[in-house]
Amino acid sequence: MEESCYLLQLYSDNVHVMRSDFSVQGCTSLTKQMAWETIATKLQQAFPAGKRTVKECQKRWHTILTSSRPKLAKVNGDFTATGGGPPHPPLDLLDELVADILGKENVSI
Repeated sequence: MEESCYLLQLYSDNVHVMRSDFSVQGCTSLTKQMAWETIATKLQQAFPAGKRTVKECQKRWHTILTSSRPKLAKVNGDFTATGGGPPHPPLDLLDELVADILGKENVSI
């Protein structure tokens, strides 16, 4: 859990590179690759027992994102729904971090 939280924090620090499309000046596949390499290096320094490659860091990010999106979509849908029903379960820390990275009002969630 700590490693995943740190991965999300590092991703968030580089979100301007990671979430930009290639039409943005200076955003290339090389800059994105270098950002992932920085994330992997910092993650290895913080957690030396779990050596992660760039591919493993990318896979972990996509796994967390895929797991969080349905929960975030449900929460966003509940805010616009009418009437009663039980409240949605609270989001865990990883889901909150993903919501902060994507933007709480992001329609792609």
